[in-house]
Amino acid sequence: MRRVEFLCTLESDVVVHADSNTEGNIPLHDYIPGSNFLGVVAREYDEFGDKAFDIFHSGKVRFCDAHPLIDGKRALRPPLSWFSKKGRDVEDGIYNQLKMDEEDMKSLVARNIQLKQLRSGFFVGDGYASLVHSYSQKSAYDSEKRRSEEGAMYGYSAIASGMEFAFAVEFDSAIDDETIERVCTLLTGKKSVGKSKSAQYGMVRIERAQGLYPEIERVNEKGTMLIYAQSRLAFFDENGNGTLQPSARELKLPEGAKIDWAKSQIRSSTFTPYNGARRTRDYQRFVIEKGSVIVVDGLSDDFDSAEWLDSVGGTLGGYRSEGFGEVLVDPDFLESREPTLRKSGFRMQEIVRDGEDDTLLRWIEMERKKKERELDLIAEVRSFIKEHGDDYRATTPSQWGAIRAFARKGYEENELKEYLEKGKASKEQWSSRRKETLFTAIRNSNEPEAFLRLLASEMAKYINRRGGEK
Repeated sequence: MRRVEFLCTLESDVVVHADSNTEGNIPLHDYIPGSNFLGVVAREYDEFGDKAFDIFHSGKVRFCDAHPLIDGKRALRPPLSWFSKKGRDVEDGIYNQLKMDEEDMKSLVARNIQLKQLRSGFFVGDGYASLVHSYSQKSAYDSEKRRSEEGAMYGYSAIASGMEFAFAVEFDSAIDDETIERVCTLLTGKKSVGKSKSAQYGMVRIERAQGLYPEIERVNEKGTMLIYAQSRLAFFDENGNGTLQPSARELKLPEGAKIDWAKSQIRSSTFTPYNGARRTRDYQRFVIEKGSVIVVDGLSDDFDSAEWLDSVGGTLGGYRSEGFGEVLVDPDFLESREPTLRKSGFRMQEIVRDGEDDTLLRWIEMERKKKERELDLIAEVRSFIKEHGDDYRATTPSQWGAIRAFARKGYEENELKEYLEKGKASKEQWSSRRKETLFTAIRNSNEPEAFLRLLASEMAKYINRRGGEK
């Protein structure tokens, strides 16, 4: 398998639900499932033609889950065989249940130490961090009433912007280099993932990277094998139904091997994924959660776990295209009886909003200035009518209507003077004093044409209200 690593930086908060439900207390992921990255590439599904099946459905291309970075490396979910002291921090001690016997448990009870399974957070080496989601309360908008819609409050819990995640895409040897480059090119750049992508959530920046995956050593113990679920696992029984208790046959183990369920530490869940392309939900899935540990006994002394993993293609179970099935066998972090952890922090990047689109801000500023000009014109016209309105009661509304029509074609002082001096009616209504007062007001306005149009309209109304000359 050829692995290409990617760095994924969250440029906005990202909402990743663990279920397709849209109401109620919806469970959340603290990682980004590989199906999101498969979806990014699948937007160009038709471009791949006959190769689409190999890329998106066969498991020959695997879009792995994105985990946060701790100390510059892609972190892992703590194995479910790790237990911490109840009510205490992880730095106060971790116990590996796989390496503890009955006497060890009695000793803890005698010292009044209660253990709690370490089910959350991520670790790499001895660094440990737990992700906290940020919550935002929102309301739907009523466009008709121009206010928040009644009874339509909702909220989102999201992974904070600035966090850095790492994931990989793994390609089978049957996938040619050109297709690999095409997939990688479609993945890189600014993309949107998760829920509510059309709003303020889901913007990420993806770029190729190297050396983000930690080196995990194998520690072989004869006769047994430990399978650690690096991602979620989905198995099917002989009838094709989902199962949470796979048999040795379904794990493709050699004859004589058996699973020790008493020692294994497993958590499971069910969920129904939503298929955006078909706009419907898929079948319900039964999955073994990441961090689970399956203990296999009855193996021969010459059994090589690394060779076995290669023989099954490096993954187990179904839905491998979406990142399911990643496992580690006999990882060294399962060998310690009391592993040590220190509190660390996720790697974050400050998001600088360079070159933001300020179109809306410029439009708002333009509208503000436009409104100010309109208010200034209204004030000028009102001042003119208040001071000189009664002087023009001898002019008829039709005269002002003609002036308004004249002003719409473009204002020229000489042309307007000539117009007002034409005809006997105009000469009688427009004395020298009235014309001079009008032209002085027009000259003093910052927008002569707009002033004249508005003045002509308002003067016609004013004369109608006052009943003309008495």
